[in-house]
Amino acid sequence: MDKTGREVDFVIKAKGQQVDTIECKINPDNYEIGSLAFFRQNYPGGKNYVASPLVKTPYQKRFGKLTVRFCNVNHLTLNPTFSKWN
Repeated sequence: MDKTGREVDFVIKAKGQQVDTIECKINPDNYEIGSLAFFRQNYPGGKNYVASPLVKTPYQKRFGKLTVRFCNVNHLTLNPTFSKWN
C-alpha cells in the first residue's frame, strides 16, 4: 500500500521482469481499476487477475490498455495461469 491507500492484494513474479497481480473481491462488479493502473505505470508487464467466489466461468474485461481476467479462486493454481489464457 502506498501513502494514498492504493494497493494490490498479491504480486507474483512471472517470466523475466514480468509480475502478475491478483486482486481479491467478493463482488467483481465492484472492481475499480485505479490501484492496478497506478501499479502498472511502474511495472507494466504481467497478467492481471480478479479472484471472486461469485465468478462461475472465467472471463476477461478491458480497462483502457489493461486486460483483467476475472475468475473464481478455484481457477487459480500456485502459478496463476490457466489453460484458457495461456
